[in-house]
Amino acid sequence: FFFFFFFFFQAEDGIRDVERSRGLGDVYKRQVHEDRQDDHGRGQGHQRPRRALPVFGICLGFEAMIAAEADDVTVVEKKHEGLGYGARSTYALKRDDSRFLSAFPTHILDYVERVDATHNYHEYMTSPEKFAANANLTKTYKIVSLSNSMKGSFSFVSIIEGISYPFYAVQFHPELGMASYYRPYLYFPNENLAAEFGRGMLKLML
Repeated sequence: FFFFFFFFFQAEDGIRDVERSRGLGDVYKRQVHEDRQDDHGRGQGHQRPRRALPVFGICLGFEAMIAAEADDVTVVEKKHEGLGYGARSTYALKRDDSRFLSAFPTHILDYVERVDATHNYHEYMTSPEKFAANANLTKTYKIVSLSNSMKGSFSFVSIIEGISYPFYAVQFHPELGMASYYRPYLYFPNENLAAEFGRGMLKLML
């Protein structure tokens, strides 16, 4: 007996469009809109976008989201001083000005700012200077935090969030904050607050 399986995927990124997609933001801009109705079910003559699903990029996903939106992919450059180290975050926004930061209690944010609680294992990075100089990036994302390299000789963008859409990305591995609490990992804090930071990102997507 022979079994054949066919999988059909709906294209949502402009593949079937005449116009090429300009990244994740372009996908949401061209979503089908639904007519807004009043309490009696009558159309009011104007439309609203359907509820956008959140997007969350981790490490390579961070790099892919940056590269997809930038008009110059060299904003993601290969530059590192070592792999597998912990880093702390320096926030570029106030808590009330960021959907990402406002999802965490202040004691968690204070902890991540003073303790090397984000695990970094990446060769590529985006500097805050190159991010700020790229018009497409600054129209789509804002920098939430920066972190330092292993030896502290340069800084890189470590958290971003979408300006108009629920896009988030981190240039570290938040899952290790949870895993290390149960199985200690070299150079990474085996503490409950580090695990809470990772769990908070899961709640952010709900």
